[in-house]
Amino acid sequence: MKLLLIAILSIWCQPSEKSHDAVIAVFKIYQEKGLSLEVIFDIEDYTSINEVRPSEVTQKHLSSYLNSKTKISIDSHQLDIKVQSIVKDRDHFRASCTIANTPTQISTLLIQNEFLLEVADHSNIMMIDINKTTKDFRMTEERTELMITY
Repeated sequence: MKLLLIAILSIWCQPSEKSHDAVIAVFKIYQEKGLSLEVIFDIEDYTSINEVRPSEVTQKHLSSYLNSKTKISIDSHQLDIKVQSIVKDRDHFRASCTIANTPTQISTLLIQNEFLLEVADHSNIMMIDINKTTKDFRMTEERTELMITY
């Protein structure tokens, strides 16, 4: 009887194939001194897509990937994203970034984003706080671009 109970519990307690239910990255774009960006994303998703170990994810590596997958333009001027720090928080990385040469007055914001969209069912949540206006958007394979006019 004990053996049967142990067998049932061991089968029932097996980890599922999917390590997380919500396959998302969260982008927080906000005005401080210039424009800042914080990105929170799953370590396993990022490392499997980029074929690197978590210890190999550096500011330079992530800056390169971010700039290849995420384009931010203000008033038709594309801006460069620079990762300032990366912190591991359980199963996620939290990257703090600056966006170079941002004007103080913003009329239009264009975001083109394909960050981790190679992962099945992945979404990027954009939380934008610019010009004292807060807006949130979900970006997917079907929606990789958004334009906001202020």
